[in-house]
Amino acid sequence: MGTRLCGGIVLVDPSSRVVVTKPPDCLMPGLSDAGSLWVGRLPRLGHGGEHRVPVAWRGAGQSLLPLSSDDFDRTTLLAHGSFHRVQKSLGRWIREQPSVHLDERAGRTWLRLEVQALAYALTTRGEAQRAHARRRPPLVHTGSDCFPTPARADSLELQEGLAERAGRVVASARSTLGTLRTVRTMDG
Repeated sequence: MGTRLCGGIVLVDPSSRVVVTKPPDCLMPGLSDAGSLWVGRLPRLGHGGEHRVPVAWRGAGQSLLPLSSDDFDRTTLLAHGSFHRVQKSLGRWIREQPSVHLDERAGRTWLRLEVQALAYALTTRGEAQRAHARRRPPLVHTGSDCFPTPARADSLELQEGLAERAGRVVASARSTLGTLRTVRTMDG
């Protein structure tokens, strides 16, 4: 049996900063008992961009994530974040590396080509699937500073790729579209 992704979650309305959570996450300061839930207001964290950021609140790691109204995307993001919560205990935590290669147009183009080849590989079988997988351009060092070195690409894959895979697996299990939904998202 694997590690459970289930764990505490704190929902925050970005405009009002109202917090809703369930015990045992109620150890946070300023929350009031509202029956089966605890409510309060998130204090200002002081660093401006407070979306998709890890924060420590009363010694517990939390992530602030903007939630989509789309069920598949929302489930993917919540499971992705939950994987990050348990990643260290699985021995899969890698110090996060910046994705500077995606700041350059060439890096984004290579990433799109790689994702497109993988999307085709997901929707085919047999030799065609293997051909698409082989055809994917490796997003590794090509002599330009715009691409990550193989070691850095591997660490990015371990840090974010595993979490994204976990999110998509959980979301696909809840959706009748499964792989096709993932491919549609990858294909843009």
